[in-house]
Amino acid sequence: MPAPSPADAERHLARLLRATGAFVLLAIVPLWMPGAWIAATHRWLGLGEFPAAPIAEYLARSVSALCAFYGGLLVCLSTDVRRYLPLVRYQALAIMALTLGGVVVGRWAGMPWWFVGSDAVAGWICGGLTLALSGRVDAQPTPAHVAAAPGPASDRPRG
Repeated sequence: MPAPSPADAERHLARLLRATGAFVLLAIVPLWMPGAWIAATHRWLGLGEFPAAPIAEYLARSVSALCAFYGGLLVCLSTDVRRYLPLVRYQALAIMALTLGGVVVGRWAGMPWWFVGSDAVAGWICGGLTLALSGRVDAQPTPAHVAAAPGPASDRPRG
């Protein structure tokens, strides 16, 4: 199968960022759900009893908040892939590195392989696709109206 054209790659990348962002935004739910639901989900996943310490609930909710923020960021980046291409690449590389690190620290903490592994696989699939598509987007020349646009105010002549 031939590689997508730069224009197709840009559309696919925007869709990937939007879909991933929408899915990750679902992390807003655990941020606000009752503590008993968090504990029940923890048990349902086979992770035992959820710790009753306030720090455990705070950290669980903080991770949910950060995930929701990340999902929102992906949706924002999807609105102008070409403009935000350096940030799109950075976040892809960062997620790939963080999920790899998450495997290590998750295993140190005693988390099961399926839990840390699924997180890493998802991060690497999305990150890898993002990097591959962003490479194709970069092959497309910048439109003339964008290249000719004036830069920041500090670059303009004063008069």
